Amino acid sequence: MNHTAVSIGPFHATPIAEGGFACVYRSCHPTSGQPLAIKWARPDCDPEHFATFAHEYHVLNELVCRQLPRVFSFGWHDERPYFATDWIEGQPLWDEGVKRIELDITLALSQIATVLDFLHQRGWVHGDLKPGNFIWGDVLSELEEVAGVSSTGSLYLIDFGLARRVGDADRPRGAGTVGYTAPEFLRREPA
Repeated sequence: MNHTAVSIGPFHATPIAEGGFACVYRSCHPTSGQPLAIKWARPDCDPEHFATFAHEYHVLNELVCRQLPRVFSFGWHDERPYFATDWIEGQPLWDEGVKRIELDITLALSQIATVLDFLHQRGWVHGDLKPGNFIWGDVLSELEEVAGVSSTGSLYLIDFGLARRVGDADRPRGAGTVGYTAPEFLRREPA
């Protein structure tokens, strides 16, 4: 991955991670200075998957919860979609190449249950629940980052590209993660 800073719409951004369809960049809100994550379609991303970016943005825009990143904007740059969300300072519960973090398992399970209950009460299925999509950390504002304020952290659920409404029989775009994709998605049954 090239770590050269780039401009994406109004954002000056530094690449952080790369996935199958998108790259994630760290940036700051142009007016407030709040740290943001920018998810931008990779240059080799099939345009068939562009709708997934708008879908993920709209799902997160609808689902406002302490344990989900807020979305700030959606746009196009170099003929590819992007959207901006809260930057969550932390690390995944577990992911390839990342050491499992030490935390209170009861607290973690309680927060997982809380965010899943929130989604299901509002009629949504995430579709790709895996340890790498749960980030233990904090959303930082510019003031907190400058002042060095820290808290005990929370569990955040990310990556809503495969989220579907309960009962939705449309096949999600993308395959998800083998071993974690919702079984009904693999069987092409309603969510």
